[in-house]
Amino acid sequence: MAVRNTVYTVTDASGKALCHAPASSKSDLNSTRKRAAREAFEAMCREAGMVTDNGWWTCAVTGTKGRRNSTERQTWASEAVIDMGHVIPDADGGAFCPCNFGPQVRADNLACEADNNAHLIPATFVATDPRVHWRAVWERTAKPSRIAKAV
Repeated sequence: MAVRNTVYTVTDASGKALCHAPASSKSDLNSTRKRAAREAFEAMCREAGMVTDNGWWTCAVTGTKGRRNSTERQTWASEAVIDMGHVIPDADGGAFCPCNFGPQVRADNLACEADNNAHLIPATFVATDPRVHWRAVWERTAKPSRIAKAV
């Protein structure tokens, strides 16, 4: 299934996504590509000032501070855990790309996942939408030929 773009998807003049492949849903990617997307997500959130040097993240939805541990899914006794929330959920064709991610408290993200049509609503974010920094982060690692095609 082809994934849907967001307003922050880097595209060419025809509207084709340059920052992710047409089939970049979570289930279609291997671990290397998922890791790259997680690293780009962190770079984007750092650029937005939502990650501190000592590892505290800010949830875009609530402004809650928490830690992120995407591989072990570990929780800390008194801390919120921050996940990569999808603006367009997987079930609705959301890309596994930072152009579709926002930092979200795990409990809220799991509630969204339980309801296949639930998603992040950027207009309700109390913190910065880190995706405003996505293009700058993408341009630092993209091939020059792809950057030249971007509109």
